[in-house]
Amino acid sequence: KNDAYWDGDVPWITLVDLPAGNTITEIRATQRTITEAGLAKSSAKVIPADSIVVSSRATIGRIGINRIPLATNQGFKNVVIKDKSRALPEYIANALTNLVPEMQAQASGATYKEITKTRFSALEIPLPPLEVQQELVGEIEGYQRVIDGCRAVIDNWQPRIAVDPEWEMVAIGKIATVQAGNSAPQGNEYFEGGQFPFIRTADVGAVHRSAHFRGTRDKVNDKAVSEKRLRLFPQGTILFPKSGASTFLNHRIVMAEAGYVASHLTGIICDSSQADPIFVYHQLCQVDARNLTADQNYPSLRAKAIADITIALPPIPVQQAIVAELEAEATAVEQARGLAKRMTGRIAAAVGRVWGAG
Repeated sequence: KNDAYWDGDVPWITLVDLPAGNTITEIRATQRTITEAGLAKSSAKVIPADSIVVSSRATIGRIGINRIPLATNQGFKNVVIKDKSRALPEYIANALTNLVPEMQAQASGATYKEITKTRFSALEIPLPPLEVQQELVGEIEGYQRVIDGCRAVIDNWQPRIAVDPEWEMVAIGKIATVQAGNSAPQGNEYFEGGQFPFIRTADVGAVHRSAHFRGTRDKVNDKAVSEKRLRLFPQGTILFPKSGASTFLNHRIVMAEAGYVASHLTGIICDSSQADPIFVYHQLCQVDARNLTADQNYPSLRAKAIADITIALPPIPVQQAIVAELEAEATAVEQARGLAKRMTGRIAAAVGRVWGAG
């Protein structure tokens, strides 16, 4: 609470500096810093570069290697290598990943689970000769470089359509039918033996954006269709919420199969002679729906507001060619995701070998 202790020259890590998606984080900077006075007035100590930091409170088992001297908050146990002729920090960090389940099992506490220093210090890892550690680290770093490259592709690819100024600007209502869904049937009798999925707002929220969304496990039967007068939306219908949080309005999907739709979702059914639904979907993904509603506290979109959205629309053959290119790019991104997963498995197998597993 003392401003004099903050924003100084001493790097200070917290859990936010170790993202959940990283197996091991290399720390070269921190979001927060403290002053020398803050360091002196607290129990914190500066640990040398190339130590291993392990989150040990509440969220247990995130691991990093600090490449700069720094201090940590109370939610970490830190491994400082005494004899670097016997152990590499990269090896220690990777070996510790195998102990995360044990750390979590040994944690205790009523409010926050935490592994104590005594229990953490008693954990054991295999320590092969330095040359074996170096070989293992080199192998893992090779896999990690592939993972990093894949992540760069996954994180940075954005499907974008370069709009030609010669293309006609068309309102959605001119090329598509805009319809709301129906209230969700209540009761298991409406879902037993169903054929077509019933898509809810939560389903769209879980996906956020998808050009090929497949229906959920909830499938309605003929009884629900007849009694509730449900409207079947065809394959290729574009859906996004018409109410909810302002950011939620920008969730969109394209139905990969026919299905029924909840009342808080709006369906856009394109005229196939004029518009490719995937092309229209990508155009709509570049529209910020928050600009279409005046009330940001309780935002909602009327069907007319959606129908009035204008997009650039080239001839159908041009749309289809652009969609084919975007689909090829999306496939490459999914392949990168799969390759990253395989390389992550290889890292786990490499680490497992020194434990006598894998």
